[in-house]
Amino acid sequence: MTHEQLNNIKKHIVEKIKQGEVLMRPRWYFVLKAVLAVAGVLLVFVGALYFLSFIVFMLHETGLWFVPAFGFSGLSLLIFSLPWILLFVSGVCFIALEVLVRKYSFAYRTPVLYSVLALLLLVMLGSVFLSRIEFHERLWGSMRERHVPVLDPFYRGYAMPHAKRVHPVVVASTTEHGFFAVDRDGDNVEITISPETRLPFGFNFDEGDEVVIIGNEASGSIEALGIAPMRRGGMPMHTRTQSILFMRTR
Repeated sequence: MTHEQLNNIKKHIVEKIKQGEVLMRPRWYFVLKAVLAVAGVLLVFVGALYFLSFIVFMLHETGLWFVPAFGFSGLSLLIFSLPWILLFVSGVCFIALEVLVRKYSFAYRTPVLYSVLALLLLVMLGSVFLSRIEFHERLWGSMRERHVPVLDPFYRGYAMPHAKRVHPVVVASTTEHGFFAVDRDGDNVEITISPETRLPFGFNFDEGDEVVIIGNEASGSIEALGIAPMRRGGMPMHTRTQSILFMRTR
């Protein structure tokens, strides 16, 4: 671009300003705009991270995370029991996050697929981190103690077992035809095992172990159609079992 062309552009801009077609903005306006944009990105990111990690927490707490081990019947049970409303909210947060991030030069210069995958990976890693530090377990325990009006029912409604045929329990003692267990409500229940019971990981359970059972409950007894262990992140089961029973029986 020549020097004459630059002068013409400058004259054109000055003329537009004089005619009132271009508004002059103070520096604080652009600073505030940038701060609000960053705050919006962080807020939406935290929302997506919270809901996604909560869904993982809910699937573990209800035992649904482990039912695919029972084959097609377990997988179909998982699909029909998924919290679709929370999944929709998480999707909306993620789409909003992608739209906000695309406004920055480092994002709009890259293909959409790459930025989507990068954001998805970042949110998933954050969810794994929150799961490792038991963020939702600690938060729910604190809310139960303080009787928080909205959040406690929210956690209780989603994180307590709700699928009729899925029963997360803690082994209390073994018997000749099964074992006795304690469910998430603190009630004793008898588990009956038959030759048709599916044991994808075998039957090697000790007192205090958490297991998920597929079966129909009637009069404090469950005829197990399938049994699988519940293990999370290498955390000792007995430690987690004590905390669960403590929270459920208060």
